[in-house]
Amino acid sequence: MSDDSQLDFTLLGGHPSSGSAIYASANFQDAEDSRPSASFFEAFGGSDAIQGIVTQSLSRHVAEAVPVKSPPVGQNTNTWRRRLREMMLRQTETVLDFLARPPSQESPIGTVETILRRYSIRQEVDPSNIKTLGQLLDISGSEIEAEIKDCITQKGGTSLGDLRSQVTALIDLYKQTGEKVLECENQLRLRIEKIDKLQRRVSVILELQTNDATEALLQGMEKYMQLSVSDLTLDTLYKQLIYLYQKHIALRDAIQLFKTGSSLPSEPVCAICLTDSISHAIVPCGHTFCVSCSRKMTYECGICRSKIKDRMKIFIS
Repeated sequence: MSDDSQLDFTLLGGHPSSGSAIYASANFQDAEDSRPSASFFEAFGGSDAIQGIVTQSLSRHVAEAVPVKSPPVGQNTNTWRRRLREMMLRQTETVLDFLARPPSQESPIGTVETILRRYSIRQEVDPSNIKTLGQLLDISGSEIEAEIKDCITQKGGTSLGDLRSQVTALIDLYKQTGEKVLECENQLRLRIEKIDKLQRRVSVILELQTNDATEALLQGMEKYMQLSVSDLTLDTLYKQLIYLYQKHIALRDAIQLFKTGSSLPSEPVCAICLTDSISHAIVPCGHTFCVSCSRKMTYECGICRSKIKDRMKIFIS
């Protein structure tokens, strides 16, 4: 793992070592006194697809919790609350365990993942930096390069008609990839929201008083947690998003080669669909999109990935 990656883990409170991280034990006497309030669980809500899952995984306060044989509920009113928090922690770590084991930096996905993690954590870094784009566009040896070549070769030789067909095919592939990126981001965000909602439910249960039914409640809640997170499959969806994002950037770079000043329409077109005219600007980054593509971006800009604070209607005279 590179030094940059190690620094990013450190910023989030983790320890970038090859072995397991060392944290304070969760089984201490004043655990209930220091328990975070319900607002702690609310803090995870509304996080973007990349930053949210990385923050939840790497900002842990304890290591993997070891189940402790607890005394009967009536002997210690704080024990069941600690057990419930450990249940939630174990389920979250099970779902997000793949983030603790980044892919090899020799692979294209490993390179892109490192960049996305770095810039989702350090908001002061400009994502439009040319070195960053150079790394994202490095698709040598990946399946993306082969897909683009196949798209071009399927349209024939070197005549003017063939060239037009090739350019049209690239534009269509670019538009399809952009739509898949937005769809994949929305799916990932919806699945993360399931974890957020589960955490909020746990925070409500922690406020309940202890009684004879508490043990049965804990057993039922543990089974509910397991069933709730068993079908999330964030690992596959997360890697698919990284792959589509890199493919979208590579195709956009290829299409730029065919753009000339005389071929542009009187009104600039949307950079995502390349069909409709721009009508809205994203605040604060300023990138412009058509009304349809602008509505599909619910949290971050489709070009620079910066967070969306507002949308502004623009008029071109």
